[in-house]
Amino acid sequence: MHAALEQPTAYAVAERILHQTAEFLTARRSRRGCMTIQAAQVGGKESRSVRRKLVALRVKEQDFLRRRFKRAKSEGDLPKHADAADLARFITAVGQGMTVQAINGASRDDLFRLADMALRAWPKL
Repeated sequence: MHAALEQPTAYAVAERILHQTAEFLTARRSRRGCMTIQAAQVGGKESRSVRRKLVALRVKEQDFLRRRFKRAKSEGDLPKHADAADLARFITAVGQGMTVQAINGASRDDLFRLADMALRAWPKL
């Protein structure tokens, strides 16, 4: 995430996050999904504190993204009508959806196509 936030444009940030997500989720045959998504959905009362920490981590990462997109907007890299929080939620949701797709057996190519389809919705200047 942090390396992606250093990309020169907001679009490049989003692209790098989604493409790196596809690579991460398919890096090894045994890896399907991500702990912050899978672990946060299961468990009983005894794992409530872990789930809260994972939610906090996801919210923190989404906030980093929102701030980066807000900066991009102030620099003229995003159109005035673009909403930084909505874009951060969108990229986050696509990444989380890619995790579910990987769990379901999606290939790296499948995930790259999904990422590229999502990026076609990026707001134009």
